[in-house]
Amino acid sequence: MNKLRFFLKMNIIFLIIISFSLSTSGGLINIIDSSYFINEENTLGSLPDFFDLRDFDGENFVTSVKNQIGGTCWAFGSMSAIESNLLMTNNWMLAGESGEPNMAEYHLDWWNGFNQHNNDDTSPSSGGGLEVHYGGDYMVTSAYLSRGEGAVRDIDGQSFETPAERLSLDYHYFYARDIEWYTVGENFENMDLIKEKIMSDGAIGTCMRVTSFNNWTHYYFGSKDPTHAIAIIGWDDDKVTQAQDPGAWLCKNSWGEAWGLNGYFWISYYDSHCGKDPEMGAVSFQNVEPMQYT
Repeated sequence: MNKLRFFLKMNIIFLIIISFSLSTSGGLINIIDSSYFINEENTLGSLPDFFDLRDFDGENFVTSVKNQIGGTCWAFGSMSAIESNLLMTNNWMLAGESGEPNMAEYHLDWWNGFNQHNNDDTSPSSGGGLEVHYGGDYMVTSAYLSRGEGAVRDIDGQSFETPAERLSLDYHYFYARDIEWYTVGENFENMDLIKEKIMSDGAIGTCMRVTSFNNWTHYYFGSKDPTHAIAIIGWDDDKVTQAQDPGAWLCKNSWGEAWGLNGYFWISYYDSHCGKDPEMGAVSFQNVEPMQYT
């Protein structure tokens, strides 16, 4: 993720402060930051001390844990949130799809438009930009979605070793009408807002700097950049971690089900990056639906 940061300032940072239209009839993706919501009242009433999207009133709103190859965590964090939202809205089933939502992370990785395989900002379009399989973040995902490139299903465009077709009439495309950026705030003033969004819209993409785990809990306090992307699926206000005070986010990783707590782990509320990083801290992909036009 570190290789991406200079691109963000030059190419994509505008995404968080404007809304824009897809180059099609009426398609709109709204991209806004958390300052819009600071004065929003709690609409869900009292929030629980413990919450897990895998058992929300007896239903599971989290898709299966996957096992990433290379430095593609950011794509898996993005698709975890997108897939979760498709379960929350039931739009996957309403679109006639079967099984659980399963999107193609590597199609996003190959065709995001900012890498050495395909850089839409350069001519020729190859050779410059991010190294394929080793760079990206949620703003790159947003650019990919806004262009109508994806997201596409796993069965359409999932290929790591060689790129799948960029576009195909046979692909089923899904996109998020709304993408919202949050941080918990310096005094955790937006903590309840993030929890509400998890309960109403599904998993939220976030980031961390991987150091060490203790009983599959994690806590990093420092100024070094984040190195890994994951998805928040719940929380426990009383969870004890390496931090001085209790409280942790329940996160879905992309290192397979054999890792951690069947692919999940806890990260402290007081971690320096999770829920806090301005570019990767807490990103919600909402109102994901099939693309209604080609």
